[in-house]
Amino acid sequence: MAWVVRRESGEGTFDEDTLPDPPQLIRSAVDGEGIARDAGERHGFTVGVLRGGWLYGPIPQTRMVVDLLRKRRLPVIGRGDFLVAPIHIDDLAAAFAVAAESDREGTWNVVDDEPLRFASLVRRIAELAGAPQPRTVPGWVARLLLGGPVYESMTTSMDTSNARIRAELGWAPAHPTLRQGL
Repeated sequence: MAWVVRRESGEGTFDEDTLPDPPQLIRSAVDGEGIARDAGERHGFTVGVLRGGWLYGPIPQTRMVVDLLRKRRLPVIGRGDFLVAPIHIDDLAAAFAVAAESDREGTWNVVDDEPLRFASLVRRIAELAGAPQPRTVPGWVARLLLGGPVYESMTTSMDTSNARIRAELGWAPAHPTLRQGL
């Protein structure tokens, strides 16, 4: 479960038919999709690939983000205008259950109803957690400090929707937006 399609900010929306172009740090996710599809063909079972968005909820990742914000160690990179497509952990689990119970084969993006700019996302989390608002770091500084692959994975825009999984599997998020899910 990783994001394997990407767009630079402003390049537009992508869907499940867009060719994968993952950041270097998660290229193995594309390999995993291929392995699953090959196994399905060889052994005669259907394969559903679910590509989850930015995962949040009562999980370590969210606690880590809050902790970094409280310590002022999670900045907004550049303008923070790249899109993040969140998904609550419970909604992702429900999507996996719906897909497992289905005989449908396919690929589905599992995200909530409202992509957010990264700056809006971290500022909202900081506000809800009572943490200071994040600082801003120029993109070139972040790239220098983080290294190219980490910078690339942190600034990849995820402008997509859940339209296909809604239409094909009847799934809908119980937490349609990050604002409601937090």
